[in-house]
Amino acid sequence: LENAVIEDQPAKGGKYPFALKDSRGDELVITARIAPEKAGWMAEFTQLIAVFKEKKVFGTPMLQLLAVERRQTPLVVEMSIQYLKEHAPNSEGVFRVPGDQAKVEELKQLWNKGLATPEHMVGVENVAALLKLYFRELPEPLFPFESFKDLVQMQDSFESTNDAVQYVKELAAVVDGLPGPVSHVLYMLCDFLYELSKHAEVTLMNVDNLALVFAPNLIRPKEHTMETSLASPSVNKIMTFLLQRRKEIWGSIEGLADAEGLEYCPL
Repeated sequence: LENAVIEDQPAKGGKYPFALKDSRGDELVITARIAPEKAGWMAEFTQLIAVFKEKKVFGTPMLQLLAVERRQTPLVVEMSIQYLKEHAPNSEGVFRVPGDQAKVEELKQLWNKGLATPEHMVGVENVAALLKLYFRELPEPLFPFESFKDLVQMQDSFESTNDAVQYVKELAAVVDGLPGPVSHVLYMLCDFLYELSKHAEVTLMNVDNLALVFAPNLIRPKEHTMETSLASPSVNKIMTFLLQRRKEIWGSIEGLADAEGLEYCPL
């Protein structure tokens, strides 16, 4: 797709075609049933071609990035977690202590240009900041915007009933509705953060602290209002519950393998 172009074609016999052409002149004709469907597909292909050309990692919808990278997990997420698993347990204030802003921006640009290597991923504070930045700059968080209100209501209900079994079922239903790769990345991150919380005596970052850092990046409304701001404590508690009960939540989804470590992948 990097060198592909989109060519519009006239409607014929109630069908609405357009073509994708590569640099060799090969052509793939795609036919839509109605004009609005054709316009939507052409817009999506245009955006995807732009992603291939720019090789942009930050700010690109995750599923589009995965299509470009041909992976189940964004490479920047995987490399960041691998580095932090090794080095973060001995770092006080990991994810709370800010990285060097210039270094983090440099890392971001290296990833966006397709030039980042493991040798560039150095410094716990910088890599931790990069990982947070990746999720913060997603156009839509891992939990879609439309799920924000429902998640907050589930948390409020749990606080009233203290029925953890029901809460696990409700969160599992939300997770089950996510695209497979998104669910996989969310589990991978939750599992990493929970394991990191076991080193709180050194890092001073327990499960609540880590949830507080990541919750706004993973669960956020499309528009910030006074009402959504007041829901921040609930959002933090949702994140804490996800970390603590991740194996029950993912493991309770019918048809998925048992949630075991970072190898788990609900695809």
